[in-house]
Amino acid sequence: MSKTTQRIVVLIFALALIIPAGLVGMGQFTQNKQGEQQVADSAQDTRKKVDPASQPKPTNTTEPSRADFPGIDEETETGAQASARYLFAVYAYMIGTGDTSAWRELMDPSCEECMRFADNAEQLHTAGGWIVGGDITLSDEKVTLTKGSGASDGASTTAKVDATFHEAPAQLIDDPTREPATRGASQGKFSVGLRFVDGHWRVTSMAVG
Repeated sequence: MSKTTQRIVVLIFALALIIPAGLVGMGQFTQNKQGEQQVADSAQDTRKKVDPASQPKPTNTTEPSRADFPGIDEETETGAQASARYLFAVYAYMIGTGDTSAWRELMDPSCEECMRFADNAEQLHTAGGWIVGGDITLSDEKVTLTKGSGASDGASTTAKVDATFHEAPAQLIDDPTREPATRGASQGKFSVGLRFVDGHWRVTSMAVG
């Protein structure tokens, strides 16, 4: 993959987009229009050069524990809500470290775009980049639960969690030799679809807006 293509993929990773099957990102790195062009096109990258050793370090490097989210494995509204909160703790860890194992474990195979999000995180870190900050908290959660008769007959319990997300400021280091792209705090509406399978909630869809 060329450097330019790689940087475009990184930019897509950072954008908040509503897509039919899932979520690509939560925030948008919008220093300004010029900054977006700089990230998208390495041939015209005019960002200041910096010493890689001076770059800010990832802030979310401790893998979140399911034990810190009471009720996460309950087939209840509480369990669905806890799973949505755990999702964003895993998100922050993934974009800070490139470790996508917990994210992939949480996803239902039907959410292909969710898996692509993990692929992009891995690609960013393979290229020597990372994201600093970007912690997300939820408020005003509303859970809609539809009880099923069991996963074995295809009628598993499903849930939808609608909430307001609050994302902290973040910095994208896509090239350690250049100053980071930055994004301020943001918030918006978010929904996540979940399915209860084999004693755990799995994410089937995500959308922003």
